This record gives sequence, C-alpha cells and structure tokens, in this order.
Amino acid sequence: MNCLNRSHGGGSVAAIIGLLSVGLASGCADRALYFGSSGGESGGETRGPEERPEPIEPERPEPDRPTPRGCGDGELDIDELCLEDAIELDAGIDPCAIVAADIDRDGHVDLAVPNSDAFTEPYPNVANVLYGTGDGRVSSPYAYKAGGNLPVAIAAGAVDFAPGLELVVVNYEVHEVTLLRNAGKRDFHAGVPSKVGQTPQGVAAGDLNNDGLDDVVVTNGDSGDLTVLLSTGDGLVDLGVYSLGALPVTPVIADINRDGVADVLVTNMSSGDISVLVGLGGGALLDAGRVPVGEGPFGLAVADLDDDGRPDVVVANEYDNTLGILRGRGDGGFNRHSALEVGWGPRRLALADMNGDGALDIAVAHGSSEDVWVLLGDGELRFTHDSTYSVGALPSGIVAADLNEDGMPDLAVANQYGNSVSLILSNP
Repeated sequence: MNCLNRSHGGGSVAAIIGLLSVGLASGCADRALYFGSSGGESGGETRGPEERPEPIEPERPEPDRPTPRGCGDGELDIDELCLEDAIELDAGIDPCAIVAADIDRDGHVDLAVPNSDAFTEPYPNVANVLYGTGDGRVSSPYAYKAGGNLPVAIAAGAVDFAPGLELVVVNYEVHEVTLLRNAGKRDFHAGVPSKVGQTPQGVAAGDLNNDGLDDVVVTNGDSGDLTVLLSTGDGLVDLGVYSLGALPVTPVIADINRDGVADVLVTNMSSGDISVLVGLGGGALLDAGRVPVGEGPFGLAVADLDDDGRPDVVVANEYDNTLGILRGRGDGGFNRHSALEVGWGPRRLALADMNGDGALDIAVAHGSSEDVWVLLGDGELRFTHDSTYSVGALPSGIVAADLNEDGMPDLAVANQYGNSVSLILSNP
C-alpha cells in the first residue's frame, strides 16, 4: 500500500473534530511506513516493509443492513439511518486524504484532496477541489498547483486576513508545506513554502494562540516530530518542533483540558500510541506524554461522545482491526474505555450524528476491505455496527458533512488507488 504504486484505471485493489471543524485533515503515511524509511530519533524504530504485521481479517458474520423506517419521504425521523449506496466520482490521481469546507464561500460544502502523484494533469503536484452545489453533487476537479513534490495531506482554515479559507498542503518529498492563498472566484495563489521535518505525513489547522487566525501543525514521519507554524495573517512562521512517537501520522487540534487553549493530539503508527501536547498559550505546547491505543494507530478524531462535557478520543488501529476509544477526564488525560472490533484495515474515521438521535456515531473507512462501516452510538461510549457501504480502492480519507443540505450528515471518502471520491448521501 505504497503511495507511489498506483492504479490508474480505477479498478478494485483488494474524520472530524466534533461536527463542524474545518481544521481536520489527514495525510498519506504509506511512504515512510511501507517504503522503508530509515527513521529518526523518534522513540522507536520505523517499521520497514519486512516488519509490517499482517492484518487479521475478522471472522464474524456481516450484519444485514436493516430496513430503514420511512427513508425517502423527506422527513427527519429520530433514530432513522438513511444512507444510499456510494457513488464514485473522479478526483484526480492518488487522492490520499480529504477535507470538507465551504472553500469558495457560496454557502455549499466543497471537498479538497491532495493528489499524491507526480504525474497529474494539467501540471504535476496538485491539489484538487470539487466544488459543491448544495444538492449532493460536486463539480469536476479544479486542479491547483500545490508546491513541490508529492502532496500527501491537506487542511482548510482561515490562515490569512483575506476573506475565505486557505488550503494548506503538505509536500512529502521536499519536506515542505505550501499555503494556497484564497484569491477569490475559485482561484488560489501558492505562497512561499515553509520547511518542515523529514517526510511530513499529516496536517491540521486551528487557532493555537487565540488570535482568530488558524495556525498549522505538521507531523514528520522520519524525524518523529511535530512542526508548529503560526499564522501572521500574511503567511506562516516556524514556532518550533516537538518530539513525538515513532512514525507520527495524524494530528488533531482540540481543547482537551477545557482551559480555552487549543491542544494537539497525534497518532504514532509504529509505537502504537498517541502523543498528547497541551497548549500553553501563544502557540507553545507542553509534552504531556503518550497513551497506548493499539497496533498501527492511523486515523484520529476527538469529540464528546458521552455528553459529559469532556472530549473523548477515537483512534483507528489499522494493524489489529480495532477502534481504540478513550474516555476523556477533562484535564488533558484519558482513561482507556474499550477496543472495538471493526473491519479489515481501518484507516480513517469521522464522527457525526448519522441517525438523528442526539448521540454521535462513527463512520470508519477500511483500506483493506475497501468499505465504510457506520457504527451507531448510544451516548454511553457503546457502538454497534449497523451497516456497510462499498467504496473505491484504498479509501484513505473520510469526512462527514451535509453535502445535499437536507439537515443530515453525508459521507465523502477519498479513494487513493481508485483515483476517486465516493459520496454516501443521506435520503431521509
């Protein structure tokens, strides 16, 4: 599952902070993991190709999708899950992450993906934006030059003083971040790239210093650290670097200790844990240690799952086919709550109330079985697998957003080897 190995024909090859954050983003960690990078002083050895454990396919029956109650009648009924089968749309070559936001400020949710292939059209190294129409449809991809070699992660945020949202794109091979500055009318201008650590993997945007502008954090796989870039309103400046675990992948910005200052969580894929960095104000962070979660933690999401006012954490553990669920204590710490068995190779996840019962549910994208599971929550940190939706080849990113503006979340999935985005739309 190396990002440099591509399936250009689209054939089969055998993620939100809360509900409304535009800062959530994800990257494609496959290069450092499967291509055999040397690793740095990152608290553990980076796993090379020969050391990758084989996922164990679950040996349990697939639940039948229950017959929905009243789906298609246009009425939002409580406890009614109404999702249609996925439709697959062109998204350029190798889209290995996805973000959802109203990028062009027309009131409709758009989708953006980095295209981790050097041979994209009309020019190499691009990010593609699929502009939403508000009725569940999106435009053909608009390609924007996204800096140096191999864009692998993307975030959207209000990084500049200028109106609209900017796109932040991570360029894997040149160890850089490119800020695509919103010029209006669906146009972006690339700023001067910012240098980050070795083989950057993931990115998130959020306000770390409470100045009303979104800052940027980037995980660096080989150097095993996090680069913090503060927004000046006219670009990004390097604030510092923080050590993490082995092969850090997905960063999330959220206030986990409820002090009004944003904190940062990161999955460390090779060391099997998450790093917790507590915000001190001004963009500075304090390393609060690492929490074991499972084998091969990849995707990460933060939200209050049990409605106790304390943020909880869900982690997709790709190697042991589980979701690690951590109950937040509200002080920046977590108690291990459960390890929930899911499908084969969970990579990314999104949290949203999919059935209108007031409790958050989980949608998890499985890279190996090429499907999405929806697990319904009961508001007490218990989740039940309700239904499964087939998507494209190697789903590597998932977001929940209301694309058809019917008041219920839809799902959008970036299929890296399928060169596509799958839309799973609600139909209440």
